Amino acid sequence: MHQRASPRDDRLAFKLVKDDEKLVTEDDDGDSAAEDEPLGQNIYALLIAEVTKAWEKVFQKNAQTSDFFVTAFRLFHSLFLVFAVIGLQVFLLHSVSSKLCVPAVRQVRRVYDEFQVAIYGENTYITVNGFHRGKAGAEPDLAGFRALSMEKQVEICSVPLSQPYFTYTILLIWTVTCLAEIRRAVRLLCSTLLSVPTVLVVEDVLKDRTITGMTKGMKVFIGAFCFLPRIAAAMLLNYLGCRWLLSTANLQDLFLNSLALEFMVVLPELLYNTFATDRGKRLTEETMLTAGEKAAVPLKGSIKSLLLSLMWVALAVLWVYIYMVYIQSVLPGYNWDVRPVCVAHPEIFLEESDL
Repeated sequence: MHQRASPRDDRLAFKLVKDDEKLVTEDDDGDSAAEDEPLGQNIYALLIAEVTKAWEKVFQKNAQTSDFFVTAFRLFHSLFLVFAVIGLQVFLLHSVSSKLCVPAVRQVRRVYDEFQVAIYGENTYITVNGFHRGKAGAEPDLAGFRALSMEKQVEICSVPLSQPYFTYTILLIWTVTCLAEIRRAVRLLCSTLLSVPTVLVVEDVLKDRTITGMTKGMKVFIGAFCFLPRIAAAMLLNYLGCRWLLSTANLQDLFLNSLALEFMVVLPELLYNTFATDRGKRLTEETMLTAGEKAAVPLKGSIKSLLLSLMWVALAVLWVYIYMVYIQSVLPGYNWDVRPVCVAHPEIFLEESDL
């Protein structure tokens, strides 16, 4: 005899079906869940929250003059933090370029010049920088390399480009670190300047602490003082960081320098956690971006998210390859001839007790 299902079983089955639907329709980038999006927790998010609040207070119809100076001071404080981060990054980048990169590049060029003279002899030409390079088609003489002292051989085989796979991996990790910052900025830019509709009056900007619209003035201000310097600083940081890493004198310093560079990327979070007021932090955390209209077919949103992720991965991989092969100016005219010599002499990296 067929047994009728109880109401409890019906509720359980209904819950399982709803959970399955939720798992199917959820998307990693929020393409299907109609939930408001947080701004984040850094000084750029603080600036967006302060600008939104300031625009609402100053330009609304019944704005009070007594709140103007307090609002202006809070907006100035958030702008000061943004400019402080940009100033610190520019100063550090300039210091790295002038005080660290230049001497390191000079040393690496000298080491590679001695290597070229040792293995090519007279079959060399002089570059525009005044260093020797082996002529095209010239055969390297390994006896010249063996005639060098062991310290000089180790120094030559410790040049970053002498170990291209290891160096490529380090530069790729550094590039991914910078691209993560750029990706966060681009995603927030799309969520604010593109997805949020443009409104005519400030009364339509906020609704229950959720940004539902922005005026043209707000978008121009946020784009000029928030997203443009953030993305430009990350791109410049990546380029100069790659140059510094490629000019490192030895592989140990190459690894350590890649770790030292990361703190410049986290400066926006560091200054936010240290110098932002408690009221500013609460405002930033409570201010949300409207979810807007989501894709009707979740599968298409998932494919789009996957393609975007693959695009960022391909961009990082391609950039490092192009930089190392075509753009780098640490060793112009590099012949990619150090690694075969170092591979043919593995005893260079062995301890004396192992010989």
